[in-house]
Amino acid sequence: MKLHIKKDAVELGCAAAELTARLLREAIEEKGFARLILSTGASQFETLQALVKEDVDWSKVTMFHLDEYVALPEEHPASFRKYLKERFINLVHPGSCYLVDGDPASIPRLTELLREAPVDVGLIGIGENAHIAFNDPPADFQTRDAYIVVNLNDTCKKQQVGEGWFPTIDDVPKQAISMTAYQIMQCRHIISSVPHRVKAKAVADTLHSEIVTPDIPATLLKTHPDFQLFVDEDSAALVEEDKIVQLEPRRKITVALAGAGARGVRVYGAYAGLYPEEMEIVAVAEPNEERLRDFCREHNIPENRAFHTAEEMFALPKMADMAFIATLDKEHVAHAAAAIEQGYDLLLEKPISDSLTECEKLLALAEEKGVKVSLTHVLRYAPFYQKAKQILDQGMLGKIVSVQTSENVSYWHAAHSYVRGNFRRSEDTSPMIMAKCCHDLDLIVWLTGSHCKAISSFGGRSVFSRENMPEGATPYCYDGCKVKDNCQFDAEKIYMTGSTTGYDYKGAGQLQFAVTSDTTREGIEEALKHGPFGRCVYCSDNTVVDHQVLCAEMENGVTVDFSMCSFGHRDYRLLHILGTKGELEGNLEEESLTVHLHGGETYTYNLHVGKTITGHGGGDFRMLSDVLANERGEMPAAMTSLRRSMESHYMAIAAEESRKLGGQKIEMKAFLKTKE
Repeated sequence: MKLHIKKDAVELGCAAAELTARLLREAIEEKGFARLILSTGASQFETLQALVKEDVDWSKVTMFHLDEYVALPEEHPASFRKYLKERFINLVHPGSCYLVDGDPASIPRLTELLREAPVDVGLIGIGENAHIAFNDPPADFQTRDAYIVVNLNDTCKKQQVGEGWFPTIDDVPKQAISMTAYQIMQCRHIISSVPHRVKAKAVADTLHSEIVTPDIPATLLKTHPDFQLFVDEDSAALVEEDKIVQLEPRRKITVALAGAGARGVRVYGAYAGLYPEEMEIVAVAEPNEERLRDFCREHNIPENRAFHTAEEMFALPKMADMAFIATLDKEHVAHAAAAIEQGYDLLLEKPISDSLTECEKLLALAEEKGVKVSLTHVLRYAPFYQKAKQILDQGMLGKIVSVQTSENVSYWHAAHSYVRGNFRRSEDTSPMIMAKCCHDLDLIVWLTGSHCKAISSFGGRSVFSRENMPEGATPYCYDGCKVKDNCQFDAEKIYMTGSTTGYDYKGAGQLQFAVTSDTTREGIEEALKHGPFGRCVYCSDNTVVDHQVLCAEMENGVTVDFSMCSFGHRDYRLLHILGTKGELEGNLEEESLTVHLHGGETYTYNLHVGKTITGHGGGDFRMLSDVLANERGEMPAAMTSLRRSMESHYMAIAAEESRKLGGQKIEMKAFLKTKE
């Protein structure tokens, strides 16, 4: 970071414009064109006035900008399209201009255009609340989208009124389309023009902060390899030179991966491939020879860093910053402990264990060795649940009284993972309430902000058992089963011919990858004929429940009811929270939350997550971003640390105990003492 303090806004604008022009000319000389991102607002007046006078071949410049209000007409005085046309575009006539039009439907095309080539220079303003673009605090640092729809906070709205763009705060649109913090950081050079006394606190907070924090979004800019901040004497008035903190540019985190199965390949491998500047997988352990070979080829891992077991890999001295544990559930604790002994910081797939003793021992070991351990409770990172948490923390619903939530597992997902797949036997993995639902229990703890006081649970395996096998069915679906035409669980439909998940409609996806490494049509069918995924769902060796409910009382008095059922037509989670001032309801897969205030207004929040590679409401990649930032020392603590994640496991273990006892009420404190 380079700090430039100028006398006033005019001198600041001239200096920032001169540097911008020089960098654009250098880019044009180097490759024949340049790409530029512009900011808007009153703080950019002087910089743009000086920039349009600079000697630049504007016909070779492609221009983008940061943001626009949702649905605001271009003719409105506050429109940033109008602003840029009047103050820049109509004066210099750039070769190409791509404007944010305020319609969320245009985001995919705008993203495609923006990412055609790197941006050379970003002129990035800093708001009175230290926002960059419209990424108001707490800013979303996890998303890897280029543009997102954001809700504007009151400080931001007051700034727009104060600058004269709107007559009152009620006239400011509630939402805007904003370039993300991640996308801003992809600029080769970042120049921030931040004049005027009203920005003094934001400037001081940014410069004095010792960490990157979403509560001061501009702190992220300090980790950019070429960030130049231009302030004037007014905006620098609160800066104390001896308190200015320089932050190191972001470093790449290296990872040793244990388990190259579906999660290892489609989440961690995918992230490393898409964001190689952030993360590199340098070693891998995987018992399946084909998967090991394919993964090593994909990620350029040498033979001496490829292992058939995690035990082999963790027997050697530490070879990466972090270890990711993505092996089978029953192996988690042993592999995590081995990695901790070598000094790795960890990302551990949930669940830790269905043994309370093992959970506690692993936590004690991690704290004794001083390593960081995060658990993959990824739903905390999904924008749907993050927004719900924000609404609760703001007090919109008043005192929370009841939380009602459900996880509805699709019939094909249940058949694949919990009847035929690796998670079918609680003896080999963990009970359904732990393996599938510890996500949901973690959310309950997080959203209520309380520990569980008492719990009761009922459930069982009512469908997927041999006594329900229809007459004419065969042990394998490809063995001439006489009822397969009318069976929704038929393996051929699920993996090959069905329109929802079948190869013939969707190609080889996560389900087919789980069946075999040979994901040709012939290879999949051959694996299904007498492999575990081709078995009749009524005569497998599964033991986990296919439906379960629990009721809980939290220590703060909130009551909770949760239901898991394996017979949804699709995978979806529902959330309903009732408070003294209002209620919240939403569906994760529909990416929408609605708040009804008692006797007042109704607010709907559309999250616009869009298509994600891995599901979980966009939470997987956001979690990785947070965990990697924590490893770099940018964030004080990961949101799903091992200690924070223990409570969900306590609840799951107690719920399963209650279920086995016919729904007996379990008092948590007494229960945990008996397990010590």
